[in-house]
Amino acid sequence: MVTVALRVGADADTVAALARELGLGRGTVMRAVSEVGSPLIADPGRLDDVQGLGGDEQAWQHANAHRSTQFATGIVDLSPGRAARLLDVVPVRSGTVNGTWIAQRDDHWRERVTVAALDPLRGYLNALRTTGPTRPRCWTPSMSSSASPPSTKSATPRA
Repeated sequence: MVTVALRVGADADTVAALARELGLGRGTVMRAVSEVGSPLIADPGRLDDVQGLGGDEQAWQHANAHRSTQFATGIVDLSPGRAARLLDVVPVRSGTVNGTWIAQRDDHWRERVTVAALDPLRGYLNALRTTGPTRPRCWTPSMSSSASPPSTKSATPRA
């Protein structure tokens, strides 16, 4: 069961592909992932030592005649010196939802975040400005054509 969960979580195999490969149902693989992953998600220590924060939305259900496109936002630990890791997934694509997530952390946690990589959605930057650390360095793809974050961008509003 742990091996199955690690292949999905650490190796990024899809549930469907792994189920086909192992001759299992998708529900069986997903139960293994849930049983191994739930205690990891419940552990408050998973948020310790975060110094870099990233966020990007993903459309998980596309629009049709009866509904609009549905989004979720992944919040990622982008701390220097280690591999990125998913911290949480929040519903919708909204600065308010992301701001609420950040505001739920204590002041000490927020002040440790010194770097933020954000999707160009303006609401994310606004959420970081109002609920985040005092002066994180920020980078979005729209700020620069370079592939690496510049060290001079700040989330502090310009006068």
